[in-house]
Amino acid sequence: MKYTIFLLAIFVLLIQSGCETSNPTTPDDQNDQGQSFSLVVARQQTAWGEVAIYAHDTLRAGYAELLITVKHNGQYVQVSNLQFEPEMAMQGGMSHSTPIDTLFWDAQLQGYQVHLVWVMATYSPGGDKMGDWTVHLTGTIGQDTLDLTLPIEVYYAERVKAFISALDSAKIIAALHISNPEVGLNDFDLFVYRKVMHRFEPVTDLSIEIEPEMPSMGHGSPNNQNPVHIRKGRYQGKVNFTMTGDWVIHTAFYRDGVHIGKVDFPVTF
Repeated sequence: MKYTIFLLAIFVLLIQSGCETSNPTTPDDQNDQGQSFSLVVARQQTAWGEVAIYAHDTLRAGYAELLITVKHNGQYVQVSNLQFEPEMAMQGGMSHSTPIDTLFWDAQLQGYQVHLVWVMATYSPGGDKMGDWTVHLTGTIGQDTLDLTLPIEVYYAERVKAFISALDSAKIIAALHISNPEVGLNDFDLFVYRKVMHRFEPVTDLSIEIEPEMPSMGHGSPNNQNPVHIRKGRYQGKVNFTMTGDWVIHTAFYRDGVHIGKVDFPVTF
């Protein structure tokens, strides 16, 4: 009886060991540097290692957070003079960049976090191709050079709006970001930029007023806080949703008390 129990114990240990070694967790299967950045949106091998770009989920027009990891000779490393340059090559032959809110080294995740705003999608709502997004990465790692261009797919979402300023006819881009809308008071970010040639410059001197409305029910909601500028064209405020459903956030922009434009952001949850 003791001999049978001993053999059974060895058998169980062998089964457990086999299960553990048959499903290894590596960066090739998922991002072991940070589980929240679980989706690989771009990856390329190099002569000295690998560069990968991760996201929380599918990239859509509007605010996004990325994690860039650089593996050099088997180790995650920092890059000297890292440059991150996204570019949209339009179908008509023109090109433009997209605004970058911040780029920083995350020691815990062993990679670079990039927070940015995709100003447009790769495809229109009807499925027509608008252009191609790429990200150009350059820098140095010891004696080696980083110089890669990676393709990126960005899907449509109605989170980016544009209007022409009534003051100077500048094209203004505004992007709304609410992490997980819910009933009650929600923090939100509003990113505002001015298009200058193929670049986007932050607009920092606006007063912004919001008014949420639920068109299907014919009412709004009280106790909202208009967004105020905090840095580089990023404004923060609070919006109150009194119930679930289809909302529209009417957003008006002012400079020195003069109304320069208005956009509407749909939010459904």
